[in-house]
Amino acid sequence: GCEDKAGLLERIAAALALPSWFGANWDALYDCLLDLSWRPGQGWVLILENAHDLRRAAPDALDTALAIMNDAATAWQARGVPLRVLVAA
Repeated sequence: GCEDKAGLLERIAAALALPSWFGANWDALYDCLLDLSWRPGQGWVLILENAHDLRRAAPDALDTALAIMNDAATAWQARGVPLRVLVAA
């Protein structure tokens, strides 16, 4: 049912309980994914379910989100902490 950037950001914010300073834009998503201090852990796994709806309706939004998540995962990897993103159609 998620078919646009706003809906995707809203769902990510809810699922990760993003802090109140999350600005609901791509830069803010990246900033939050690089912090995650409110979600302490030895690493994280993000699972995007039913991504086919977004792929069909707003492929650029999905591609951008995945690129941001990949960049965040790379940054965490450099710190020796895993951040994995799984996409389930």
